Amino acid sequence: MGRATRRALVGLGMAFVSLLIIGAMGLAGWEAGRREGAAERERRIQATVAGAVAQAMRLLEEGREEQALAFLEGARRLRPADPTVAAALDAA
Repeated sequence: MGRATRRALVGLGMAFVSLLIIGAMGLAGWEAGRREGAAERERRIQATVAGAVAQAMRLLEEGREEQALAFLEGARRLRPADPTVAAALDAA
């Protein structure tokens, strides 16, 4: 094997390893972004549900039951298993 051939093979090997490293970094970044997006989405849903329950409680105190129920139904659609929403619906 000649010197030029060895250099070419080493160069190709280094390029391949570099591409693997760049690909792994890209994949790791994508996965981190996906997880962060899911966590942010969950935080926003929780904040929306908490706001809807609070608004529903205020509406109930004012005697506006139908509007309160509408807020609670919307909250239940966002988080069907949330015990806060279930308790608020029971109170309504």
